[in-house]
Amino acid sequence: MGLWFRVYTDLPNCVKLRRLPPDVQLAYVWFLCLHKEGELVGKPVADIAWRLRLTEAETERYIVALQAAKCLADDRTPTGWRERQYKSDDATTRWREWRDKRHANNGTEQPSNVGQTLDQRTTREEQSRAETEKNDGVPSTTEPEVPAPSRNGISFDYDAGKLLGVTDTDRTEWSSAFPAVAVDNELLRAEQWLKDNPTKRKKHVRRFLTNWLARCQERGGTSPTFFDRKPARADTGEPNI
Repeated sequence: MGLWFRVYTDLPNCVKLRRLPPDVQLAYVWFLCLHKEGELVGKPVADIAWRLRLTEAETERYIVALQAAKCLADDRTPTGWRERQYKSDDATTRWREWRDKRHANNGTEQPSNVGQTLDQRTTREEQSRAETEKNDGVPSTTEPEVPAPSRNGISFDYDAGKLLGVTDTDRTEWSSAFPAVAVDNELLRAEQWLKDNPTKRKKHVRRFLTNWLARCQERGGTSPTFFDRKPARADTGEPNI
């Protein structure tokens, strides 16, 4: 893969170049490519001719014609090359400068790691972690993962099998919206369903619970027999009906 160089869109408007024959105009673009690779200035005409797959006579004719039109300098440097092909035109450099500027605007001093090897970045991260431990006086530890609550404050801990974040206000609102439902009992049933179906995880737990209670309300509410159950008989252990 070759190198890149700039070609400006005003090239077709260059009068001194457009007055030359078409083959000389094309040779000018070839010379730009060679100059970018360092194969034009100071190189023998024979080497240039070989690169362009031309005879030495043809190559010399193109050079003379372009120098006469002031498109090439006496040393064959393309006219205006330094002004249009500056060294700072480097993608890696521009990316590093952009990242450093962004970190500075965010109030951080983190330098860019563009161009660094993985070992260099790892070493820098280890040094930063060691410095943090030194300042804090205690080694850094990995905190146990805690289930993140949803935006409405209710979540389900799949490790403990428990609903988290359900408040008395939530229970009051649900009881008012679904009067035929025994909210606490249905929450226990929903909690058990979540525990028994870990592959069907819910992102919006409050919505899941509301839908659960709404379906229960539509079915007529919590079954009355649930409340009419009597304690089991002491002699047999069977429930009283």
